[in-house]
Amino acid sequence: MLGFIIPFGIIYVSDLFDTKVNDRKDVENVLKNTPLLVEVARVKKGTSDVLKINDRSVLGESFRILRTNLNYLGKSKKKEGKALRVFITSTVKGEGKTFVSFNTVLALADSSKKILVIGADVRNPQLHRYLKNDKNARGLSDYLYDNTLEFEEIVNTVNFNNHNIDYVTSGRIPPNPSELLMNGRLEELLDYLDDNHDYDYIIVDTAPTMLVTDTLIICESADVTIYVVRADYTDKNLLTYASQLKQEGKINNMAIVLNDVKEGRIGYGYSYGYGETKKKWYQTIFSKS
Repeated sequence: MLGFIIPFGIIYVSDLFDTKVNDRKDVENVLKNTPLLVEVARVKKGTSDVLKINDRSVLGESFRILRTNLNYLGKSKKKEGKALRVFITSTVKGEGKTFVSFNTVLALADSSKKILVIGADVRNPQLHRYLKNDKNARGLSDYLYDNTLEFEEIVNTVNFNNHNIDYVTSGRIPPNPSELLMNGRLEELLDYLDDNHDYDYIIVDTAPTMLVTDTLIICESADVTIYVVRADYTDKNLLTYASQLKQEGKINNMAIVLNDVKEGRIGYGYSYGYGETKKKWYQTIFSKS
């Protein structure tokens, strides 16, 4: 009996005191009226974390679902003849917002959309890693600082998966990022793009909201804000912070992406239509009680 009770008790207590977000139920319990666009499956070790051509992996399926749901959500937000502005953020560093940003761009490009991605995390830029671009190349921070710079002087084009994608990196790390983002040049740039370019989507990779004020300064310009939460990493208490941001109107049209979810925890115990995922024996006992 002790051999049965002791390990059972250890497992049950460890689950009871688990403070991390594990699955969509944890998110929906706090962010009740916030759409959850997708649960992005965990990338297995040794596999690529970037979508490939005709990607049929679980990761590829995750971002196709995100693309479909984003298109549906964006229909009511997009202004006539204008690009849909999608800002992507998170609460703290390490939740995967740049990973989500870049793969969202690739998924949208696969549907023959014209995309511009902007690195707006000017304090801790990460977008250049996916683009194989020089971290200190001229980019957004330079544009915000120098009123004489034009968009055409900071934009570059890269070919990924046989699609041309325009991008603007964050640029050199400035000493006064908040002040630069407040000067109005970013809003002017977005308006200029609407009037002079035919982008379908403008994806903006922004800073975490809890660590700095940068994203909250510029988020009024977003049509949709994708808020990234990472399974087994984000503390459940941080969901309350995200909920407060939404309730106080500090973030426009928030939608959640739950990143890095174990396949067995996706979709209320179902894994992308491949059949019901078998529950652990102790979960089965307590689900019946």
